[in-house]
Amino acid sequence: MTTTTGLKTAAIWARVSTKSQDEISPSSQISRCKDLLEKKGYTLTKIFSVVYCSLELDYCAEFQELRNMVDTKQIQAIAVYNRDRLEAVPVQRILFLAQLKKAGVEVLIFDGPPS
Repeated sequence: MTTTTGLKTAAIWARVSTKSQDEISPSSQISRCKDLLEKKGYTLTKIFSVVYCSLELDYCAEFQELRNMVDTKQIQAIAVYNRDRLEAVPVQRILFLAQLKKAGVEVLIFDGPPS
């Protein structure tokens, strides 16, 4: 799927649960996802970088904006460092991945198993 201008558009979702989380910084997540999008031929249109507990993502304004971009077909792909960065709770992650699939949004995962 491409936009009317022929561009394949994508967003990056980078999330850590706490500011002290040393697992992988948001900037590292973003850098790796940018490389992945470039390799896949996508044009980056939005970067979401949040410090938010996944148990509370339903209350995260940035996550709601991302979901709106999916529903309104503003993006054709979302890149994440690891699928746990989307939602750490398996049921919530499955529901969000189903939303992405229904909207035809490709999920590009830098590290870990594919969606």
